[in-house]
Amino acid sequence: MIGYLAGKAQFTDNNHIILNVNGVGYELSVPETLLQRGIVTNQDLELYVYTHVTEANLQLFGFESLQQKKLFLKIISINGVGPKLGLAILSDLSVKGFLQAVFNGDVTRLTKVSGVGKKTAERLVMELKDKLKAEVMFEPEVAANDDFQSDNRLTEVQQALQSLGYHENIAKRVVKDLRVTENDTTQSLIKKSLMQMQKQG
Repeated sequence: MIGYLAGKAQFTDNNHIILNVNGVGYELSVPETLLQRGIVTNQDLELYVYTHVTEANLQLFGFESLQQKKLFLKIISINGVGPKLGLAILSDLSVKGFLQAVFNGDVTRLTKVSGVGKKTAERLVMELKDKLKAEVMFEPEVAANDDFQSDNRLTEVQQALQSLGYHENIAKRVVKDLRVTENDTTQSLIKKSLMQMQKQG
């Protein structure tokens, strides 16, 4: 079973990417948020992979982080939620955004995802809330920073990234994904942002 792949982007289309790993092309379904970052041919990528096997098919799903992959596995463990819908959820919501919706019982936000009805959204909240809180990597404190414009430090980080030549949309996305603590300064957050962007290629 494939759990991780590192290679170069060969081709992207909608929710799919072909990753060239030492001359072998692996086709993976990935969240739209990854493709929206502007993946280019021959760009180095590392993806955490979930291998979905059925009698008729074998399908690979790729994720930018182990946390995102683990959240995907939690989501598809819910009755009635398959890999396709799980991918749609993570294409519409960041990890932090999904955690915030679940921890706050925000069924309305979850139903805005294409394919998620009210009953499914209620099951996601009811069955995942305690399970996700029980795991350190899904602690809810990160969700409080989702509206990053309310934090002056993050606004300054975004402005700094733009002054370095990064596009506004890219700067916003990177800043929004930052893990922020009370002890972080603007300078430490800029450093975190730059390191995060280097990892993403």
